Amino acid sequence: MARPGFRRANSLSSSAASVLGTGAGGIEELREFLDDGAVSWALLRWEVGSGTFVRSKLIAVHFNGDEVPTVRRGRLNARSKEMLSKLGDVAATIEVKRKEEFTLDFVCDRLLKVLTADAGMLSAVSAESLRKDYEERVAEKKKTRKASGGSSFLRGPRTAKEHRGREVTAVQALAAVGDPSGPYNWALLEPTNLE
Repeated sequence: MARPGFRRANSLSSSAASVLGTGAGGIEELREFLDDGAVSWALLRWEVGSGTFVRSKLIAVHFNGDEVPTVRRGRLNARSKEMLSKLGDVAATIEVKRKEEFTLDFVCDRLLKVLTADAGMLSAVSAESLRKDYEERVAEKKKTRKASGGSSFLRGPRTAKEHRGREVTAVQALAAVGDPSGPYNWALLEPTNLE
């Protein structure tokens, strides 16, 4: 039986999407890969809680670049349902139109209602506490990666800069983000042959 949230390897055909980037550097690193002249989709792993109560939440991000020509954007967005279904079950979907909008504070504000509605979350959760917890987790993952000195392709948290030049398939990327102990906390995809 697969672990909850783990992306099934057969849930995405390699020809349906190509990987624009993957990493363990969180929202700030993912933002570096966004382009206002593109339409893309990302899967982001967000961990909430602490200790034995840590839970991974998967968040879909639909980046609908404002600078994409109208007709092309319409064609790509017509495939949004298909691309989002490839990401699997997610706790929330966020749409972003400009790269500069996609900040940790923006995501925390959007996720606050979703995460506090979770039966296990305390009502005292705030956007500020979500931001602080997220920053601490990303820093911890980066520290773990440096300490492990891992050289294996899919072992330990990996920022995008640590694996430049290595080809990761969409199936591998989504599986790694969906696995709570996977090396990536985000994967950015673009449709392949969808226009």
